[in-house]
Amino acid sequence: MSFFFKKYSSKKTTNVSDDRLVVEYEDIDTDEIINEELEIDDSTAEDDNGHGLYNYEVAATLHEQAIQIMHRQSIIVSAAEMKEALQLMPKVSGLAHHINDSPTLCEEFDQLVQRNNQLDGSKWTLDRHVATRWNSDFQCLLSCKYFQKEVEQITAISKHGLTSYQLSANQWSLLKDLIDALEIFKEATDLFSQKDVPLIMDVLPIFFDIWLSLTDILMDKKNRIRPILKVAAKAALLMIEKYTILTSESEVYYIAIVMCPDQKLDWFKERDYHDEQIEEIKDMVVK
Repeated sequence: MSFFFKKYSSKKTTNVSDDRLVVEYEDIDTDEIINEELEIDDSTAEDDNGHGLYNYEVAATLHEQAIQIMHRQSIIVSAAEMKEALQLMPKVSGLAHHINDSPTLCEEFDQLVQRNNQLDGSKWTLDRHVATRWNSDFQCLLSCKYFQKEVEQITAISKHGLTSYQLSANQWSLLKDLIDALEIFKEATDLFSQKDVPLIMDVLPIFFDIWLSLTDILMDKKNRIRPILKVAAKAALLMIEKYTILTSESEVYYIAIVMCPDQKLDWFKERDYHDEQIEEIKDMVVK
């Protein structure tokens, strides 16, 4: 999500040999919306024992790596595309905060919702973005898509002071594409956020499923997927690979799958683990 929310405080230009631009951070203004949402995230993270800051630093490193790796594969993110992407979550989450925190705006939005008979009534307001909450990004974007008509109406009324939160046509399209991409992580976050659920045996299968889905995005040969999403998918893959490697330090993840009646060693064979790797996993169990 670092491609759609956070902006680095440092200004950096990345040039390429063919004079094409990967990204120019100095051309991306830190506007009031982004600053405001960063302040909200920072205040939330203060109560998170530093986990939020650590995760952000890790994501920032992978962010840069993904840009460089995908550039070598001729996947180029322009400065304009990066700018629009970075403004997406601050606009969506900022609008939700303003509407929910203002009785006047909340009432106005509610009236717009009630006048729209095409809504199914499953939601009545925009979901807030909470940095430390599971699936918060996904839910925030999803609610904005659900209330697209109402969002466009209320941000077009100048007296409300919300015109800076208007999404461009391209940002609306990106929002919908990003929701589809985040669906990849929804099953995992829903599962891992439950209480009293045995999770050890699910870790590697979930990682593998996410890896496959992200790889599908990268393997898009018809150019139906925009470059920013491909680069973001690469950054997510780097993160998945980082934690998958860490699972090798603990045998319990592998033993749990082998001891599962409907998985056993077949799970590894079906995913093209080498014979030597399978023997090593077998030894973990029987030793």
